[in-house]
Amino acid sequence: MELQFILALLSIGAKYLQGLKNKGAQTAGNVIDLVDQATLAVLQENAKVKGLTIDWADPDAVQAFIATLPAFTPIPSKDSTK
Repeated sequence: MELQFILALLSIGAKYLQGLKNKGAQTAGNVIDLVDQATLAVLQENAKVKGLTIDWADPDAVQAFIATLPAFTPIPSKDSTK
């Protein structure tokens, strides 16, 4: 992994931890924004590793890239096995 990618995720994590001090609707919105930032960073690194150049400002290009990813398989919760 590249150092820049790791630093981006660490920065997002630090912002998240700072937000934990503040409660309320604004914090919830900030957490959602941070999750979005982390998701985008992971998607960008995925494309970079594959040697792809994606115009992240173009919704059609992003959607086409996401369509190439494997289907999400959720991990079952402990309660669902009962």
